[in-house]
Amino acid sequence: MLYHNKRAITLHLVSVLTLALSVFVSYMIFSDLDGFFEEYSSKASGIAWLIFMLVMGNAMLVCMLWLSGKYVLEIIQSETNKSEITVKTWSLFGLYRTKTYPKAMLENRKFHFGKANFSHVPTVNAPWYQLKTPSGKTMVMDLQGEFSIKK
Repeated sequence: MLYHNKRAITLHLVSVLTLALSVFVSYMIFSDLDGFFEEYSSKASGIAWLIFMLVMGNAMLVCMLWLSGKYVLEIIQSETNKSEITVKTWSLFGLYRTKTYPKAMLENRKFHFGKANFSHVPTVNAPWYQLKTPSGKTMVMDLQGEFSIKK
């Protein structure tokens, strides 16, 4: 095993939370749509807030859907063919995807610092590699996972 990430359970919990938030926001808006619009001074204001709440209530779910199939959980070197690796990716629905790629894919990775320094919020340090498959698909390899080999 070349790489292992233990965040699969955390990602599933976050995805369940974001799905629950999405359902809650949609229910609160659409269960009584006329009552929702009555809360605002004009129809245009109500529509603007409706769009804002739907976008903000579903933004994280959209991110989790994008990450599904792209977040690397394991990289295992093939024992029969040393020039191939098997990559296991996280899936939103719990069905992990496993595919075989050429090992050269690891050499063409791009490093991202993952630093976010915004005012009045905690500093984030989440470095990651961007891997590109031969077909051009982007994969995310979290550097806070565990590497079994050092280069």
